[in-house]
Amino acid sequence: MNRLLLVLALAWPFAAPLAALAQMTTAPVTVTADPPGTLTVPSPEERRRDLQKTPAAIAVVPAEEFRDTRAQTVKDLLDFTHGVFSQHKFGEDSRLSIRGSGLSRNFHLRGLRLLQDGVPINLADGSGDFAELDPLSTRYVEVYKGGSALQYGATSLGGAINFVRPTGRESPALAFGRAEVGGFGFRRVQLGTAGSIGNWD
Repeated sequence: MNRLLLVLALAWPFAAPLAALAQMTTAPVTVTADPPGTLTVPSPEERRRDLQKTPAAIAVVPAEEFRDTRAQTVKDLLDFTHGVFSQHKFGEDSRLSIRGSGLSRNFHLRGLRLLQDGVPINLADGSGDFAELDPLSTRYVEVYKGGSALQYGATSLGGAINFVRPTGRESPALAFGRAEVGGFGFRRVQLGTAGSIGNWD
């Protein structure tokens, strides 16, 4: 009996809070999903927000900055990106350097890692060219300067450039076209189709 009274005396201060806790009800929680999109290729705004959390020199160049210009080469894509030097050489080739890397190279590319959708397109010796890249087929460009490119396995301190292509979920129409005419016989035509059905892109 004495033990029972002792237990009740010790438990009495906690009885009222426990009773009040048992009567509490939680407010309903509403969870809303993000707008439908792709998990593998975030939008330029989402990617810029993610990269802003990284303490490194990284730039995102969306297609809106060069799509409605005479963007033919990588120089046209990265002309106004801080720390990036790009100079037209011949054809679609450009001399490209981030913070002075590989400037002595007269052909191909040195000191930079080129990627398309995160997949390296450099040659086995680390050099590369821009013939595989089309500005009109680029959704945005990620520029990793210096040591911030080490996440892509870049073995040099020049940096890395990732060209991200658009997906069918971002297409404004099922079919689209574009024609450009300019001086010195400049002609360019683009025809494309894209879309998404359910989980298919």
